[in-house]
Amino acid sequence: MSNLKNKTILDDNIMFDGKYYRYVNHFDSLLTIGFKLKTGLIKNKNIIRFDENTITKMRNRYNKFYNT
Repeated sequence: MSNLKNKTILDDNIMFDGKYYRYVNHFDSLLTIGFKLKTGLIKNKNIIRFDENTITKMRNRYNKFYNT
């Protein structure tokens, strides 16, 4: 799980979806929880969990957002 976090939580992976800033990992189809401010996302990146439950939510969020 930490490998997924290391591949996802990168400043180059930050996107803005029109409402929130999120980390997106296209290779693993993950879209993290969002923050209204980019600085808030970066400041709180260490609290984003990567366990089985949150990874499932991130994949579902990615699939919904990108309609895959």
